[in-house]
Amino acid sequence: MNLAESMKHVLKTKSQNIFGLLIKEDFKNIIKDFAGEIVTVTQKRKKTFRNFSLKESVLDVKDSVASSILLIKAIPNRVSEGFRIFSQEMMNELDKLPDQKQKTVFCMKVLAGMSKFALSSAYDVGLGEAKLLGLGKPKNIVANVIVSKLLFKTIKSLIIRLIEEMEKEISNPEELLQLQSYKDIVMDDSGNAIDKFFDGVTDANDRAFAIVENLKKYILTGEQV
Repeated sequence: MNLAESMKHVLKTKSQNIFGLLIKEDFKNIIKDFAGEIVTVTQKRKKTFRNFSLKESVLDVKDSVASSILLIKAIPNRVSEGFRIFSQEMMNELDKLPDQKQKTVFCMKVLAGMSKFALSSAYDVGLGEAKLLGLGKPKNIVANVIVSKLLFKTIKSLIIRLIEEMEKEISNPEELLQLQSYKDIVMDDSGNAIDKFFDGVTDANDRAFAIVENLKKYILTGEQV
């Protein structure tokens, strides 16, 4: 299979298995990693509010923890449903393209867009005033920062598992190397990873990137385009 064929095959036949492993293995491990961070952040929050009354400090910390738990519970279902919608949209778009070269280019753009989404979510999701995942309090920055990092890890794991399944199916050596380069970028935890993408990766007029934007919007807000 070439890259486009492998992506369509994986989306059509292996999506459920990918999500089963994502929830069974990846998400549980991610939660364990961030449990300690929630404790650390809330302890720092207590110190920040030491000049206020004890009652105000306790309520603020409780609110941060409660909001974090609410958002964390929402992540698996939101990502799962978003990916299901994305998969169907992706396959529909591939069916419209007349030749394999166009399909391959389209898939490469989608993978680049998804990778950038995973990387950028670690830096800018939840840092504004909007409600993260459409839940919780808009200005609960502590909860939003914690959960945006958790969301980044979850999306990152999803993309890596998708690419690894495609690697098993693809037979074109050049396209395989290109696919592996995307995986290397996603697995790079440095803040410079996002700069490795070409300028057109966020071109809203390109249908490939519009699909990724639709996925991003659904995951973050629950609104389907």
